[in-house]
Amino acid sequence: MTGNARRPPTRDYKDNLLARLQTRHDHGAGYLDAAMEDGVETFLLALKDVIDAAGGETALSRKTGLHRVSVHKIASGRGNPTLTSLYAVLHALGLRLAVTAEPAKDAGTIPAQRGEPSSKTAGAR
Repeated sequence: MTGNARRPPTRDYKDNLLARLQTRHDHGAGYLDAAMEDGVETFLLALKDVIDAAGGETALSRKTGLHRVSVHKIASGRGNPTLTSLYAVLHALGLRLAVTAEPAKDAGTIPAQRGEPSSKTAGAR
């Protein structure tokens, strides 16, 4: 740019993020999944963004039947939501929890089934 030419205004990161999250709910799923990789605190902060994009805490409170203060605690990152509350929030956002196996640290070790000896102790008998 030369001289006095002005740049067009840029969108704030947060505004851009919320716009993307409002566009498609699968963006929210990917965002939360990536945040979960960094831990619970990061996940709860990301959940706040998804809640904001979906209309905010009050709207979500109405949709879930949870008290607004409970939704606020979850969204603030200070709360410790129960699985039931988290399920209700995610369901209202059009999302769901999924459980996947952790990548094996030792490719040669298969986790033992309940009540079975582990592969490391099975040969030691």
